[in-house]
Amino acid sequence: MLAYITHLVTRNNPLPQSRKLFQACVEVSKLGCQDKILQVYFVALKVLVQLLNAPVCGSDVSESQINKEIQPFLGLLLNKISELNNRARDISQATVVGVFNHPALSMSMLVEEVMKVAKCNEQYKQLFVPISKQQPRIILSRLEVFL
Repeated sequence: MLAYITHLVTRNNPLPQSRKLFQACVEVSKLGCQDKILQVYFVALKVLVQLLNAPVCGSDVSESQINKEIQPFLGLLLNKISELNNRARDISQATVVGVFNHPALSMSMLVEEVMKVAKCNEQYKQLFVPISKQQPRIILSRLEVFL
């Protein structure tokens, strides 16, 4: 799938119905981002970056749909940024920065996801860990996204 998307991006020919291809790429990327094997995860990140380019993310894909489809990736990417594996952390951080360079994406969505570590959800009050008791690398790695 990555080779097909890359081929479409290099040709830069508009697709009449890019919405279906966009949704298919999102699903493939979601599955890959949840994988524990880093090589699969890295390919999924490449698919994520490519799906925001011109022919795949065509004029029939609305900004609200792009924001809605990218939202689930934020938690996955920020968790990888908090991991101890330096390569996974660096590539995930670069992907977040690259994805949010897209003009249709709302930066407030990223801010909300980063700050979830500091907010207490009323439904899960017993599971909330105060910031003073959390590992500093988790807090710092999430805040590094803004640098």
